[in-house]
Amino acid sequence: MSVNEHNKNADRFRGFADVYENARPAVPERLISIVSGYLGHMPEAVVDLGCGTGLSTMIWGKVCANVVGV
Repeated sequence: MSVNEHNKNADRFRGFADVYENARPAVPERLISIVSGYLGHMPEAVVDLGCGTGLSTMIWGKVCANVVGV
């Protein structure tokens, strides 16, 4: 794929992050207690795979030392 084709393909997705974020429901903060209860402790690090706009990444960032959103 040429650089021009790559840029044209990427441009199709620009400008939709706000629509996605407004349409997606908020992540319940209870998620933290569920996961930490399952583990038996609060995790020191969390990797949020497929984090999208980062809703759950931000929630984990409030309680963990290290959070990575991919």
